[in-house]
Amino acid sequence: MAKNNLTQKNIVVFTNTLLSGGAEKQAVLLAKALNEKYNVWLLVFYGNQIDDKFLKIINLNNIKTVFLHGNIIFKLISFYKFLRIKRITIIFSYLLTTNLIGCLIGKITKVEYFFPGVRNAVLNPKKEIFQRFIQNRLSTKTIYNNYKGLNYLSKKGFIKNKAIVISNCFEFNNDQILRPKKEKTIILSLGRFVEQKDWFTALESIKILRKINKEFIYYVVGYGHLEVLLRDWIEMNNTIEYVKIIINPKDINSYYNMADIYLQTSLFEGLSNTVMEAMSFSLPLVVTNVGDNDRLIVNDKNGYLCDVGDTKTIADKLDYLINNFNKRIDFGLHSYNKLKENYSFETFKKNYFKLIEDMEKI
Repeated sequence: MAKNNLTQKNIVVFTNTLLSGGAEKQAVLLAKALNEKYNVWLLVFYGNQIDDKFLKIINLNNIKTVFLHGNIIFKLISFYKFLRIKRITIIFSYLLTTNLIGCLIGKITKVEYFFPGVRNAVLNPKKEIFQRFIQNRLSTKTIYNNYKGLNYLSKKGFIKNKAIVISNCFEFNNDQILRPKKEKTIILSLGRFVEQKDWFTALESIKILRKINKEFIYYVVGYGHLEVLLRDWIEMNNTIEYVKIIINPKDINSYYNMADIYLQTSLFEGLSNTVMEAMSFSLPLVVTNVGDNDRLIVNDKNGYLCDVGDTKTIADKLDYLINNFNKRIDFGLHSYNKLKENYSFETFKKNYFKLIEDMEKI
């Protein structure tokens, strides 16, 4: 027999922070989507870590938001009380901390459905143990944003029929862009300054490129604990003239707008938000073949897929695009159309509505 109509029940989208990041962005977009049909709260575990751009989305869409404060124990107690008082029926989360807290405290408070998330195709071994336990023992279904991760982790003991893939979405705020030809081509990389993004492969590729082509400037946009090491590398390798680091700017879109090529050299990804953002700005891409990048990029259609760490091939593909303006424009338009056809907010919303409706039939 179907359970009570879930449109009358209460949902929490549980996120670690509201700082700039793929999981945080998708959590806000999920709250926005579900808010159209269900009674939803966006709950932020580290309530003092907030980016203004997410607050704008929250306020514009009247999303009820709860920010937890205090030490860990106080926040756990506050979360427990919130679930009890609001009689929460469903918890969605995306990252390990909120996956574990949501499932465990949700069990205590008799929450009916748990949908934790997996965001990368490869997990840290310690995280993998906990995520496997969450998926196999605690979750209703684990939501992956990428197919490569689902298939890979299924071979490592993750129960496949307790998982589902719902891809990230992208909201379009601009039309296709036809860029003018410039004296210097702008290459852009954007992301957190962490090991996963393999920034030193990007920098080494740019250094190789400089030996064969001097008609470009490379912008590295982001923030993180590797900043000092990146700056040291740039200085030691005498690349300051053509490599520019920009730390967490307020207007990221302006960098996508001025760019001509997008570069990503990650060691692993899920479904990359920054690649999707670059596609929405009609950019050709040179990226490593990790995660679901091969679902976003088609070789010689909207960019190039390269092996991890292959600095020479990355440099060669960048050189080719710098020297072929018309190809860059064609690739960029193909990027935009591919993203719009396959990863719209409407598709994302329908997939989550269907997931919830299917639970009613159990």
